Amino acid sequence: MHHPDIPASSHVLTKVGFTRDGTSDRDTEGGTAAHKLYALEVRGTAGSHRADCRTAGGSPTNEHRTRRDAVGPIPYAKGRQEGLIP
Repeated sequence: MHHPDIPASSHVLTKVGFTRDGTSDRDTEGGTAAHKLYALEVRGTAGSHRADCRTAGGSPTNEHRTRRDAVGPIPYAKGRQEGLIP
């Protein structure tokens, strides 16, 4: 989604592979404005494994848990020290 007053944003989104997916009405100070919604298809990319990480009920699969646990905890403390995470 991007702000309707910044049309260049839609050009950037489409240039990097997003496709128009619809609109969403949002309340603004001046009334209601239609914001364009975009989606990114991730099949065949590094992120495509995410669909396989969940069961039909939405829980992580055992394979996903194994990979997640092998990586270890996300280093939030380091990110906070470097100012990357608030």
